[in-house]
Amino acid sequence: MTKVQVIIPCRGHSAFLGRAIESVKTCGTDSIKLQITVVCDGDNDAFQSAQGYGVDSILLDRSYGTYIAQNTGLSFCKSEWVTFCGADDEFTPDRLTSMFELVENPGWRTILNTWHMKVDELGLPIKLGAEALGGVFMYHRDMIEKLGGFRSWLCSADTDMYTRATRLGGKSVTVKQPHYRYRQHGK
Repeated sequence: MTKVQVIIPCRGHSAFLGRAIESVKTCGTDSIKLQITVVCDGDNDAFQSAQGYGVDSILLDRSYGTYIAQNTGLSFCKSEWVTFCGADDEFTPDRLTSMFELVENPGWRTILNTWHMKVDELGLPIKLGAEALGGVFMYHRDMIEKLGGFRSWLCSADTDMYTRATRLGGKSVTVKQPHYRYRQHGK
């Protein structure tokens, strides 16, 4: 059985958090055991919301930023694989199985990813087609430990993690189907 931790950092998106959690829960199968951790970055409303979904939830005393929330979730990781879901985003039910089906024996250097679809606040597609998206990768826990976790970076902590992982010999494998719903808010 493959164990996957999904960390959901949350700051200011408690209205969407339940949808994110429920979408992640649909990814659990007989062969994939999930550990879901919501890290509320100084967001008490999100913490209260997460309590009703039966997942691990952590409330930080104030907002420290996404990379600190991600690292806080990582400090509680007991799973072999780690991925993230934005508190206002959603997984498709087959997101995780589609990634593991693509690679026969993924090792610690394997970086798994899927394409995404941009959706509006109601969850309706706002762009036809799909595309690759940084920050929705799944890493082996050993890779993250070797890199020392996420760090603050001018662009994004996710892009920095991916860049450092590939420099360490990480090989990215992407499912070229949209299995992540990336929510964009009003313009």
